[in-house]
Amino acid sequence: MRSKMRWLCVPYHVSPRRGLILAVLLGLATLLYFIIVLDATSSIQESWGLQRSPPPEVTFECPIVPVFPLKSGESSSILANIHVSSAQLRLDARVLVFIETPYSKLGRLITETLEAARIRYRSEMSTRTLPTLTNLDRGRFAVVVFENIDRYLALHKWNRELLDKYAREYSVGIVGFVRPSGDPRPRTMPSLNLVAYANVSVASRPSLNPLSPVLRMCRAGEHQGDFPGEWTLFTSNHSTFTPVMQ
Repeated sequence: MRSKMRWLCVPYHVSPRRGLILAVLLGLATLLYFIIVLDATSSIQESWGLQRSPPPEVTFECPIVPVFPLKSGESSSILANIHVSSAQLRLDARVLVFIETPYSKLGRLITETLEAARIRYRSEMSTRTLPTLTNLDRGRFAVVVFENIDRYLALHKWNRELLDKYAREYSVGIVGFVRPSGDPRPRTMPSLNLVAYANVSVASRPSLNPLSPVLRMCRAGEHQGDFPGEWTLFTSNHSTFTPVMQ
């Protein structure tokens, strides 16, 4: 009885050669298992229409030649438009927004877009008195937005000159939205040397002007697809105007 108990308690020693063979067999079995599982998964996806679609292809191509003709005296080096200005160091990252009413649809859309982008802004409804635009030698607003361009055109002469001077000295952009109009007749803006045509259908595909200093996120070139709906087109014979899209 004692000898039998001693025989049962003897541990089983695995030789290194046998252990290596077992490890190799276990690895091969695991690899075979994963191959079978992946093959079965792909077959199920194909039968159920769950096959992963191919990655999207890039359809945009950088134009080799300028999309817009160069003006006289301009070189092609301006195509490499670098949006760097010393005025940026003198501006606060804040937007001044002139809205029609606190409940206007476009005004809420503008402010909600700025909030979503985490851009600070200040909204004003009255244009009779402008807020303080500078603090010592620093501009308080980097962009001025008018929900209705008519508010900018109807500014008092003193306020208009003050705002234009601020925009020139600090390289501040002024953005104005044109309200839709049912009048098909051309609208003249004498103070801007512009003529606006409302409710115009775009027949050809417009292109973004690569020479425009306004574009920062848009890609210059032709858009893929048509432009449905009606648009407002602007024309001007003044040499200082550069179209953003045409």
